[in-house]
Amino acid sequence: MKQFKSIVFLALLSFVTILQSCKKEAEPRPLADINLLAGKWANVNNTNEFVFDPSTRAGTYTRVAPNANGFKAGDVALKNVEAIDEKTFRGEMLYRGTDGFFLYVDITFILKDDKVSYAAHLGSLGSINVSGQKGEFKRVN
Repeated sequence: MKQFKSIVFLALLSFVTILQSCKKEAEPRPLADINLLAGKWANVNNTNEFVFDPSTRAGTYTRVAPNANGFKAGDVALKNVEAIDEKTFRGEMLYRGTDGFFLYVDITFILKDDKVSYAAHLGSLGSINVSGQKGEFKRVN
């Protein structure tokens, strides 16, 4: 009888241990709708404007500041944009230096109402050093 109780106890202990190890996975956070970025955006610090097209996940300059280091209308300002949670996106932003070099830098940006705040990650080439650079775009009606 003692042996039977020991076997039942061990079986129950094993069962409880198995149940506790089966954790329910957390629900993935919803992703933002990339269509929220559709339309025209203007840089709040200069006159650069671009139009974002969700179907290509890219934004193309439609207007650039006179001192824009060689940027021109038609340049792809943003590319490979994707949502990483309900209000945050990541992608690549075009930067040009005074020496003619250009590069796409990884950025993260957050959509809040009709504004997008962005922060550039590590990136440098020639006269370009954008590590940690921040900025903001506002929606243009």
